[in-house]
Amino acid sequence: MTRPEFVEVPFAVPLGTARMRLDVFLAHRLRGYSRSKVQAMIASERVRLRARSTAPRQTCVAAKPSMKVVAGDAVLIRFPWRPDPPSRHAALEVLYEDADIIAVNKPGDILSHPTDKTTKASATWILDRQFAGFKPRLIHRLDRETSGVLLFGRNPRAARLLSGQFEGREVRKEYWAIAAGRFTARRKVVDQPVGSGGHGIRVRQGVCDAGQSARTEFRLIASGKDASLVAAVPRTGRLHQIRVHLAWLGHPVVGDKLYTGDGEAYLKAWQGAVEGGARAPPAPSGKVWAAGGAICEEDLRLLGAGRQMLHAKVLELRHPSSRRRLVIEAPLPADFRACMESFGLRPRIRALIPLAAAAFLAACSPVYVVKSASGHLGFVSRARPIGRLIADPKTDVRTREKLELLAEAREFAFKEMGLKRSKDYSKVSRIKGPYVSYVVMASAKTRFKLHEWWFPFVGRVPYKGHFSREDADREALRLARKGLDVHVGGVSAYNTPLPFADPLAHTQLDNPPGELATLVIHELVHGTLFLKDQVDFNEAAATFASVAAAEDFLAARFGSGSAELSEYRASLEKDRLYASEMEKVYAELESLYAAGGLSEAEKLDRRKALLSSGRRHLSRVLGADAGELNNASILAHRLYRHDLTSFHEAHERLGRRWKVTIEFLMSLDRRRPMADLERRLAVLRAGT
Repeated sequence: MTRPEFVEVPFAVPLGTARMRLDVFLAHRLRGYSRSKVQAMIASERVRLRARSTAPRQTCVAAKPSMKVVAGDAVLIRFPWRPDPPSRHAALEVLYEDADIIAVNKPGDILSHPTDKTTKASATWILDRQFAGFKPRLIHRLDRETSGVLLFGRNPRAARLLSGQFEGREVRKEYWAIAAGRFTARRKVVDQPVGSGGHGIRVRQGVCDAGQSARTEFRLIASGKDASLVAAVPRTGRLHQIRVHLAWLGHPVVGDKLYTGDGEAYLKAWQGAVEGGARAPPAPSGKVWAAGGAICEEDLRLLGAGRQMLHAKVLELRHPSSRRRLVIEAPLPADFRACMESFGLRPRIRALIPLAAAAFLAACSPVYVVKSASGHLGFVSRARPIGRLIADPKTDVRTREKLELLAEAREFAFKEMGLKRSKDYSKVSRIKGPYVSYVVMASAKTRFKLHEWWFPFVGRVPYKGHFSREDADREALRLARKGLDVHVGGVSAYNTPLPFADPLAHTQLDNPPGELATLVIHELVHGTLFLKDQVDFNEAAATFASVAAAEDFLAARFGSGSAELSEYRASLEKDRLYASEMEKVYAELESLYAAGGLSEAEKLDRRKALLSSGRRHLSRVLGADAGELNNASILAHRLYRHDLTSFHEAHERLGRRWKVTIEFLMSLDRRRPMADLERRLAVLRAGT
């Protein structure tokens, strides 16, 4: 099929338009087109006029600048043909989903809804293919370059009721914006009318007396030397309201081409996209995606970012069926976080106490908090950058090789897998013992039920961490006195959810290449993909990704037939045999615990024999003593040894493309990720 050279786009002359010259009408109607530029376009015979009086016959005539147009006429303009821009996103992250609603985290490089020029790079188009049999009903819109919560109705009734809430201003919306300059006021209310701002750009709005009433409440979150992080709550819904009010305050949104200065960058980007033929696909974070080659480095420096740093953080509304209050929150995207970091912006945290192994911040014991904070800060303070250690002439050859391997594994995770770029494991810290910390787990004796702890930020987890082995043993003794099985395990590395760079313990450099790569990638996956109250999914996803990616890394680093890769695969096979024996012990004990007609004492007596036999078999596989075996240690092992078949199948069906697979996993239902994985996998199977 031969592609057309031009695409003809009709522009209707709206009702109420007074009789005017064609070139005047088009100069007003087209963004970024001056009257002289319109006249040049007409002279090139790219414009035709279909007058209202001839509409039934669809007769068109070649246009002249002096022709008069009236309401009902149609002006047809031929633009150079360009292909529909592709979407970089195979799926969108689902923030909330039920029978009536689906809310997604819209990236900052796609439209909310398709247009006549862009279809695939839109949230509606992507969702239509992400969920089979689902017709997305868009409830509200976000600008192309605004990321965050975007709401869809799953049926006509829900869509109607939700739209009514938006129209009635019953929905509370909170946006986060990185604003240029230092925001001095902690709180600021802007109550200024917003309307067409002129300045030669039709779509540009501004504060003007003739505009509509508009009110925005701002709250300072963090400030730096050249930018501020602010929360904005619009109480009205005017076009570009937050962006206009921030620009009026003298603090335009960083990266906002339309409202930074006189909008020259916007004109360059738009004209480059329309007249330059095919629009370039979205560029990596930090580059200008819409420029079409028209934005220069100086423009980018003045803008501060490749897109406007505006994120729809929170949406509060009433559920259309239950009428209960629903709060949907979208995590900050990677480019937004990177921009915050570049300006030194970090949200204020009430207590600078890091979480270690997702379990070092307790709400119940001040002594525990102080010890955990001290342990983590000591671990961090001793850390030295990998680069310095590699360059240090005192570093022995073997250690230098492992450090270089560590640096390459991190880069593989960031560049090839698309994991969130951070400074985690860019440093190495010396520790006294074999492990950086210790985790305590506990379970009932005659059933497989783990004891749980609750921590801020991460919710409920089935383990509690300590930097001291003595403290961990005391915790275990306390739980054992309550009649629970206990297990104390060493932690090789951990990832904290707060903005601290986590180092790697120097003892881990003794691991073989495959295990070292797996360890680092596993923890970096946690830094990118971590769902609250979903421990099983978090660990399964990180285990799958780290093991499979470590094989890819070793093959790329040493070769597909290398000894390093063969050694790693042999260790995986040994782990598989060990896991198989552990599952046999688990199944036998589960059958015993479920048996009727047995007292607790009888179950405890019979389990001794099963645990003793299981320990012997496990020791035979290991070639060494397997150590104490009880319900807690079995569950601790199973926490990291899930059935990963579905993860591997999804990866294969997505073309073994790591960035696509990671984005796919991040888009799963945050409340039921495992069930959603199976559902989405069925859709992928049906599509083959």
